[in-house]
Amino acid sequence: MDEIVELIGGFKLRQDDLSFRFGMDSALLSAFPVLKPKMKVCDLGAGGGCIALMLLSRQPDLQMDAIEISGHACGLIRENADMNGVEIGVYNMDYRNVGRDMLGKYDLVVSNPPYFAKNSGKTARESVAAARGEEAGTVEDFCSAAAKILKYGGELCLVYRPERLVDLFCAMRGVNIEPKVLRYVTNTLGGEPILALVQGKKGGKSSLKTQRPLAVRDDHGNFSREMEQIYYGK
Repeated sequence: MDEIVELIGGFKLRQDDLSFRFGMDSALLSAFPVLKPKMKVCDLGAGGGCIALMLLSRQPDLQMDAIEISGHACGLIRENADMNGVEIGVYNMDYRNVGRDMLGKYDLVVSNPPYFAKNSGKTARESVAAARGEEAGTVEDFCSAAAKILKYGGELCLVYRPERLVDLFCAMRGVNIEPKVLRYVTNTLGGEPILALVQGKKGGKSSLKTQRPLAVRDDHGNFSREMEQIYYGK
């Protein structure tokens, strides 16, 4: 189904069933990094560009690029950028094959990477298999690509599943990206983690800060104040 979704800051996102659709994990990730003007940012495995758009809604003065393997999704990124009057450099490529011109280029890499190991049985639809499962690359492949394109001292921010954090942290350390910040996301205050927001630093020293959990809903089942700010800017 083809539809237009309203994003924060008046931005709009066109999406369809052939691309990874906007969801809570993308919204959470877009609010996680500390953004500064003139930063060079890359969305690794960008889908239709929702995270890139939401980052630009927070800080319009970014040099924003996107790497995406699907040609169809790359077309959506370009269309969404034009629709919102912003510039996003689009690279239609497998992130495992980043070119020499991209090495050490970015201050910040963001991603909603594949959550599930290949053949885990947790990926249902073919259209989102590459986005949800490691069909087009493992967590080690992903971290290796991020390390290649990050500047020394640059940051990697991503959203991941709590049960796979050990795999993620091992992969990050294996390419000299040190996990620095961890924030769990829960359905309600005091609940079990359902997602994890992680920030790592290329060449960083060993020291992990765990922030207070982010609760999605309050005691009445409504969005928490922080989630309303993330989704609606209220």
